[in-house]
Amino acid sequence: MDFKEQINFYCDESCYLEHDKSRYMVLGMVYCPRSSYREIKKKILELKDRHHINRSIETKWSKLSSSAYLYYKDLIEYFFSPYSDMSFNSIVVDKRYLKHEEFNQTHNEFYYKIMYYMISYKINPFCLNKIYIDEKDTHNAERVRVLEKILKKHYLDYFSNIIKPIQVIKSHEIEIMELTDILTGAISYELNDKDKKNTSKVKIINLIQDKIKDKIKSKENINSSKFDLMFFKHKEHYHG
Repeated sequence: MDFKEQINFYCDESCYLEHDKSRYMVLGMVYCPRSSYREIKKKILELKDRHHINRSIETKWSKLSSSAYLYYKDLIEYFFSPYSDMSFNSIVVDKRYLKHEEFNQTHNEFYYKIMYYMISYKINPFCLNKIYIDEKDTHNAERVRVLEKILKKHYLDYFSNIIKPIQVIKSHEIEIMELTDILTGAISYELNDKDKKNTSKVKIINLIQDKIKDKIKSKENINSSKFDLMFFKHKEHYHG
């Protein structure tokens, strides 16, 4: 029986493909104590009921429209409330500077390296850490096992006392993953979309920026207890 506190991590990504015409790749994760999971799920489902959204419908950043705006607004308000017991961490990569051949890696391998950096930054070695990753495609199970192996090696966790087996899930299976998708998507939209024609998305981004008391800007890190954003910088690619 485990007596250590468990932290759950829910990881997702936006614009991760190497040649998708988006400048920035964004990886994000919402994390919370396992003990808070049921209360968080209950609250998210209550918000769906309040706004007449079918509980079985997955709410994603890409689905944000004027008709669903108030639900997304309340969801962001709940996340940033001191009672939600959730935090968010993300890492942004400017894909213009990627030169995989110089580092003998594929883009897919690089993706999991960045996932490693993001997760390891928040791992608590005094707790159990359970990581859930959104199913990127049907071929990512092997890379996830490598990611798990590297994390365990880093923490000398040979008996899974720190890192529990990483679980690949479909995002609609866990409600908190919807929040990860929305926050990650908001960062990506702010950095990648120059036109910003969706006024509901703009209002959600403005709400997030009001909450963090900062602007989501290129190459500018944000650090707070609720919301962290880091820009990946490689010494070979970035200067300043």
